[in-house]
Amino acid sequence: MAPSQVPANHASSPAATELRPLINELETTIQDLYNIIVCLARFESPEPLVDNIGRYVTSLTRLPKALPASNTTSFPVDVIHYVEDGRNPDIYTREFVELVVRSNQTLYGRRKAYKDFRDTLASEIKAAWPDLEGEVEKIVKSTEG
Repeated sequence: MAPSQVPANHASSPAATELRPLINELETTIQDLYNIIVCLARFESPEPLVDNIGRYVTSLTRLPKALPASNTTSFPVDVIHYVEDGRNPDIYTREFVELVVRSNQTLYGRRKAYKDFRDTLASEIKAAWPDLEGEVEKIVKSTEG
C-alpha cells in the first residue's frame, strides 16, 4: 500500500485526519531523497544536486512541525533498544507475553493455595470452636469463599 493510501475503514477516522499533514511531509521527504539519488545516479552537474539537498534539508526541518499536537504515542524503552540492536520487536512482544503468562500462573497458584489454606483453617476452627461457626462462615463468605 502506498503511503498516501489510507485504508477505507480508517480514511475518515480522527487519527487519519490528524496524521494527514505528517504523512504528506513524509512523502515529500522521501521524494526529495529519491531526487537526490536520481541526481547522483545520472552524474549531473552539482547545481541540481545542491538544490535537491536543500529541499531535502527543508523537508526534514518541517517534519517535527507536522507532528500532531496530541502526540501521546510512547514506546517501552526495551522495544527501542531491541530495534537499535537490530532485533525484531515482535521478539520483545513474544517474550513479554510469555513473562505475563508465567506471572499469571504463579499468581493463580498462590491464590489457589491461599484459598485452600483459608478453607482448611476455617474447617479446623469450626471443629475446635463450634460456637464460632457463624463468624467463620461470614469471614469465608466475605473473602470470596
